[in-house]
Amino acid sequence: MFWWIWVSILVNWAGAFTRPVLALSLTAGHGYPVSYAGFVIALIGLGGLLGTVAGGVLADRLGRRPTLVLAHLITAVAMVALGTAGGHWQIEVAAFAVGAGSTAARPAMNAALADVVPQAHRQRAFSLNYWAVNVGVAASSALAGVMVTYGYTLVFVADAAATALCALIVLLKVPETRPAAAPRAHREARTRLRLDRRFVVFLLATLAIASVYEQSATTLPIVMVGAGLGAWTFGLVQSLNGLLIALLQIPLTRWGRRHSRRAILVGSALLIGWGFGLNAFAGGLPGYAVVALVWTVGEILQMPTGSAVAADRAPGSLRGRYAALYTGAWAAAALLGPLGGGWLLDSGGPASVWLACAVLGALAAAGFAFATGTKTPARGWRLSRAEPGDTPQPATKTGGGTALERTAP
Repeated sequence: MFWWIWVSILVNWAGAFTRPVLALSLTAGHGYPVSYAGFVIALIGLGGLLGTVAGGVLADRLGRRPTLVLAHLITAVAMVALGTAGGHWQIEVAAFAVGAGSTAARPAMNAALADVVPQAHRQRAFSLNYWAVNVGVAASSALAGVMVTYGYTLVFVADAAATALCALIVLLKVPETRPAAAPRAHREARTRLRLDRRFVVFLLATLAIASVYEQSATTLPIVMVGAGLGAWTFGLVQSLNGLLIALLQIPLTRWGRRHSRRAILVGSALLIGWGFGLNAFAGGLPGYAVVALVWTVGEILQMPTGSAVAADRAPGSLRGRYAALYTGAWAAAALLGPLGGGWLLDSGGPASVWLACAVLGALAAAGFAFATGTKTPARGWRLSRAEPGDTPQPATKTGGGTALERTAP
């Protein structure tokens, strides 16, 4: 079942042809100004924020499978509408729907993976998924460049077809995985979510490091071009990032299995934050390439580990909501990161951006260290009994007998 989910992810991202050419289709294809293209892309981000929340709730209430199928179908229809829209309001509505549909699938997908993969193997599972995403993005970017020569509409239709194929794979090969939980278990889980302060700190740390990572596609290219480097140099840095992920994801995942998730998250936050901070000392393409190596290693370690920690933290009946909160932190960073980075770049120059990245990296590392600590919080962490859908851990002796204790991430 995991491998069918993995195949659906690979198909979906290998067919994400619109992503690299959307801005070009709006400007060069339709003649809209760059400011309007930015507004449309922001609408996709706004739809993504709302879609993440809706996807998490639906995954817990309706189930993972119907949420995935519905989200993919909405995305496919909206993608065709976006590619064929002829007016402002049609483009804007379609863009919002694309953002909502595409992100609604992510918490359901993460919850389904947590349902079917034992806790000990989740980090490896999320690593394989992240590898599939990046290989798919590399393939779709190359193919999109070829398809654009035949018109932008073909790109949108092909993207919709790949998304529909993803929905078909889920419908035919992935059964429902949502665990059944009694009403009392649902109530206890909701109470736990409200009191899970460590998870709140984990989300804030994720938001901080994700905001730093967003500079890779916003302030970094602006700074590189402003330093006298051609736009093609930034393309090389991005290509290096994708190549390193394809080559190092699996070996670093194996290495990470010998270390605690706490250590990996702390280290990855420092590599990303301080890695972007090192851009202050980069000179020329070789310097930026070496710095990209540093923050790419942090990215490789952080992405699957963060997903695994969020999945392990969640009770079976709330996996969709926990996954939605985690992916929502990344969606929020996609809005806050560019805004904050752009403001710092305008007001204080590149040095202020890279200093802020280093500071946020250190704060995120401290947050991850606290959130994934082994100390049992006063409320909401130790379970007196196994909830349906949780992976049972070895029973530990207590004063009154035995109790199941969730292993700390």
